[in-house]
Amino acid sequence: MRLYTFVNYYLSSIQQGIQTAHIVSEMSNYSENFPDYFEWASCHKTIIVLNGGNNKNINEIINFLSTYDEYLSVFFDEDQESLGGLTTSVGIIVPEKIWSAIDSCRTEEDQSWKSNLLSRDIKLVEFIAFFSLAR
Repeated sequence: MRLYTFVNYYLSSIQQGIQTAHIVSEMSNYSENFPDYFEWASCHKTIIVLNGGNNKNINEIINFLSTYDEYLSVFFDEDQESLGGLTTSVGIIVPEKIWSAIDSCRTEEDQSWKSNLLSRDIKLVEFIAFFSLAR
């Protein structure tokens, strides 16, 4: 399993890491309904931090990921005093069938990675693969 976070690109590198920590903490609030969180947190712990773009992009990511209720996804809002309540990051934990396809989607010329996935999962893979690593 892997955790992918999408962080607002106006934040510095250290802030991107801190926002990702907020995502991990926020996910723990929903862990009762998503046993995948415990599996990820105890056995996997891999985190990929992606450039989520600006505030508009972050909100589009939230809307897209919210349609995948089988996977734990959350977002984090800063408080009013700090950043005016800005949503700074979004995260989703995905199983191996998704993350391995993301890696293949990014690196392989052929489309064979699609053969074992439902069209719904293919859309998720292509969506996540579109985003570059945060810097």
